[in-house]
Amino acid sequence: MSSGGSWQSIVHGQCTAEGVLDAQETSTDAQTSGKVQHKLAQQQARERAAEEAKQQREKFEQQRKEMEAKMKAAMEQQMKNQQAKKEKAKERSIESKALPVKRLNSNMSAEDELQKTGNKKWDSKAAKQLAKKQKEEIFATMGIVGFGKDAKDLGVPAGSKLQAPVWDETTLVPFERNFYQEWPSVAERDAKPYRDAKEIMVSWKYPVPNPVVLFDEAAFPPAISQALSLAGHTEPTPIQAQAWPIALSGCDMIGLAETGSGKTLAYMLPAIVHVSAQPELRGEDGPLALVLCPTRELACQIQVEADKFGERAGVLSSCLYGGVDKAPQKRQLQRGSHLCIACPGRLIDFLETGTTNLNRITFFVLDEADRMMDMGFDKQVRKIFELVRPDRQTLMFSATWPTQVRKLASDFLRDPVTVQIGKLSAANQNIKQTVVCITEEGKRNRLFQLIQSAVDKEEEVPKSIIFCLTKVRCEYLCSAFDKKGEWKAQTIHGDKTQMERDYIISEFRNGNCPLLIATDVAARGLDIKDVRLVINYDMPLQLE
Repeated sequence: MSSGGSWQSIVHGQCTAEGVLDAQETSTDAQTSGKVQHKLAQQQARERAAEEAKQQREKFEQQRKEMEAKMKAAMEQQMKNQQAKKEKAKERSIESKALPVKRLNSNMSAEDELQKTGNKKWDSKAAKQLAKKQKEEIFATMGIVGFGKDAKDLGVPAGSKLQAPVWDETTLVPFERNFYQEWPSVAERDAKPYRDAKEIMVSWKYPVPNPVVLFDEAAFPPAISQALSLAGHTEPTPIQAQAWPIALSGCDMIGLAETGSGKTLAYMLPAIVHVSAQPELRGEDGPLALVLCPTRELACQIQVEADKFGERAGVLSSCLYGGVDKAPQKRQLQRGSHLCIACPGRLIDFLETGTTNLNRITFFVLDEADRMMDMGFDKQVRKIFELVRPDRQTLMFSATWPTQVRKLASDFLRDPVTVQIGKLSAANQNIKQTVVCITEEGKRNRLFQLIQSAVDKEEEVPKSIIFCLTKVRCEYLCSAFDKKGEWKAQTIHGDKTQMERDYIISEFRNGNCPLLIATDVAARGLDIKDVRLVINYDMPLQLE
């Protein structure tokens, strides 16, 4: 009986053990299944977000086309209505020698002021006063806040209502920032020949990752690699080749390179990689990455690149700038924005009204930093820096390296790697520059000769930008081109509305209007392909 009882006990024990094993296997299967379902749900959420973003972009694109058609019709009608006024203006066109010394009486028209000032001698003090007044007018029309030390006089706050968190008393949630895995072939390569050939100079107290000479070496996710292939890019530019390994490693960086060197993709692709690796947005979360830039034209161009490469990764972007209705931009923020491209003034407006916040910003880019300081954004930029967590990754890009920009970098970047392409403040070696010494009376005819010479050489009117110091001079030259009747020209300056400026830039970009006459509002930041000729009709007041 005892042996039988033991046998039954053994059998019972075996059954119990088998039941425990079955239960454990079932639990493990359930956990595995739960993880798979969670990952699947995340993937589906990303796909839904990407699809919604695509639909939204298609809707916006359709609305944009409709608006462009209406705008074009309105502009054509407006041009017809103004033609009579232009004819009268031509009859009393002011000759070039009557160069304005002052543009300080806002109650008097520019033309009346010009006639009143007559042929007074041009001096440096008057030039500085004129430049200051012109920039204030331009910035006010552009919806830009502040100009140097006179920002208060323009009546735009520098974020005084915003209180920065006490970061020393705040618990910061850790975030992932290092995504770079250097290929053995890249690590073993001697980087000096490539850096010397491309004029790449790096400065850091630690060894800097070698530049990547092929897109594949950057080890971007498939979505970004496919977008690069579709965009037709063949190889990285020098700033991209060196900046990508540094930015993907999670380091702060200062990039010094001229406009048009590919700086946008140098920070945009690492930003998309960074954002994709962070936890999903929840509730009223603000964006995960922020790009600050000085002008709305540049902001719009950056968003085009963000959408081009971020769409496949499910990264949604928003674009904030002044001079237009806030409602569409507010909707972009409320639907959820991973990446925010903004001008400082409009961003501060939204922060003060509580429309968005910077609590989750872990990737911060300051583009055209020198231009930002020139335009008086120092206080606004510093306030925004104070609102972002101090352990963020920060990238700063600039074409020059003035003292004010150095001070900003010293205050807010942590042990940054400096990457410089070429020589600072040096002339672009890819552009042929010519100085023409001529009397004031002969400038207009010489301008026509230059255009005609370019037409004879290229058998068409080349895409050309003509820079002037004043809005009056821009309109004067445009009238002269209209009177000549051979080449179509348009002007862009601070008196133009946003609708007019968008239309004119679109016409110039598409080649419908080959000649653009502009004040310094278009001097930097615009990405327009195939510009063959740039003429400074008036001597610029600053070397840059």
